[in-house]
Amino acid sequence: MFKIILGSDAELRLLELHHADELFVLTDSNRKHLRQWLPWVDGNSTVNETKGFIEGSRKRYAANTGYDAGIWYQGQLAGVLGCFGVSLSNRFASIGYWLGEEYQGHGLITRACKVVLDHAFGEWNLNRVEIRCAMDNRKSRAIPERLGFTNEGMIRDGEWLYDHFVDHIIYGMLAKDWPSNPHGASDRRASGIEIREVHSGKGHLCEQTLRALPDWFGIEQAIVNYTADVESMPTFGAFKGDQAVGFLSLKIHSEATGEIYVMGIRPEFHRLRIGGRLVQAVEDHLRKSGHRYLTVKTLSPARENHEYEATRRFYASIGFASLEEFPTLWGEANPCLMMAKSL
Repeated sequence: MFKIILGSDAELRLLELHHADELFVLTDSNRKHLRQWLPWVDGNSTVNETKGFIEGSRKRYAANTGYDAGIWYQGQLAGVLGCFGVSLSNRFASIGYWLGEEYQGHGLITRACKVVLDHAFGEWNLNRVEIRCAMDNRKSRAIPERLGFTNEGMIRDGEWLYDHFVDHIIYGMLAKDWPSNPHGASDRRASGIEIREVHSGKGHLCEQTLRALPDWFGIEQAIVNYTADVESMPTFGAFKGDQAVGFLSLKIHSEATGEIYVMGIRPEFHRLRIGGRLVQAVEDHLRKSGHRYLTVKTLSPARENHEYEATRRFYASIGFASLEEFPTLWGEANPCLMMAKSL
C-alpha cells in the first residue's frame, strides 16, 4: 500500500492491521492529551477496538471514500491523518489529524497535509477540501491557517465533547487556490482536454506516446508489441484539440474482468489528472458491459525504480490493491506486480 516520504525523517503510510498494537500504545499513552479535543478517545480502550478502526478505514479505502494513514517519525508511529467523506461526484473531502504530544514541533502534520492535498487536488481531481477545528484548539487551527485555507465561519455547538459542546471553525481550500497544486499554474495546458474512445489509428497513437516515455517504455520490442496489440483493443485517448496527449488500451479477459493493457501520457502533460480521467472512462465502459473487476500489471517494488514507484502510487490512489507478484513473467530483471480493483 502507499508510502509517501515526508522528508529524510518522516513518512506517511496507509494504516494496516499489523499496525494496531503500535497505534493503540500511541493512543493509550496520549489519552489525556488527545481527550482535550477528540471525542472518540474513550471509545478506543482496547487493541481490538483499534483493529476495528483500521478495518473500517480499509473498507473506506477500498470503496474510494477515504483512508487513514499513519505518520512515522524517525521510525516511530507519531500520529494519524485521515481523509474522509470523500465524494468524487461532488469533488469534496475532509481532513482530520492528531499527533502524539511528544512528536509536536517537527512540522509533521503540515508536511502530511501538503502531500494529501496534492493527492486530493491532483489524482482525485477534487475541487474542495475542508478542515474543521474546535474554536479554542489553536494548535489544530494553526495547520489550515499556515497552509492558506480560508476561514469560512463558525458552527455553534458543532460537536459534543464528552460533557459539553464546542464551536467549530470551518476552513476550506479550493483546487484553484492551492499554491502547490500543479494544476493551478497549468490550467491552460489542462483546459480543453477531451477523453474519447478511439476507433482508428490506435497503433500510431500508442507508438508515438510510448516513444515519448523512455523512462517507462525503453524496450524496443515491447513498444513494437504494444503497437500491434492495441489495434484490436478498446482504446481511449486524451486529446487537446487535434493533438493526442495520452491513451489507455483495455484487454478484455472474461465477462467479469478487464485489464489496463497499456497506458501512457506524454511527459509535458503529466500531473494534469489525465491518467485518472482515462481510467474513469475505462471503468465506465466496463460497467456498461457488466464487468466487475479491473486489473493492471506494473513493475514490482522488488526492483527499485522511481518512475514505477510513482505509477504504483497512482494506481493505489484510485483504489487499486496489490494482489500478487510474478517474479519471472517479464523476466527476472523486471518482476511483475498485479493490482486490481472492484468496479
